[in-house]
Amino acid sequence: DFWTNHHECVKPVVQIEVNHFAQDCWERCQIGGDCKWCGSGSSACCRKNSTLDPPECQGVVDWPTDRHHTCVTPVKDVEVKHEGQDCFEFCGGRGSCNWCGEGNACCKYGDHFDVSECRAVVYYSTL
Repeated sequence: DFWTNHHECVKPVVQIEVNHFAQDCWERCQIGGDCKWCGSGSSACCRKNSTLDPPECQGVVDWPTDRHHTCVTPVKDVEVKHEGQDCFEFCGGRGSCNWCGEGNACCKYGDHFDVSECRAVVYYSTL
């Protein structure tokens, strides 16, 4: 039985400073997920119960509003930021792009003209 009377190892939800708390972040960030306008480090523009937001928005427990996208503290570290979202415009083209997360790249499945860092990619979340 999962609901037993025991302690369990967990990742603590530590409050970090989020800029623009409870404000609508959609116009400034232009998309759900990691956003510098919300604060440096680990802040994201997310909407409660949105099925279109990327993985960094999943699992958030502290929602200041459910009326619009707002700056929140993600509880989940993700390897690829904005996974599944169109990155071309935000990255200024294909290839290495910090908007996708440090060391990641903006690539398109099946693009035979993609840059070298995209050629060996074997996983695309939208396929």
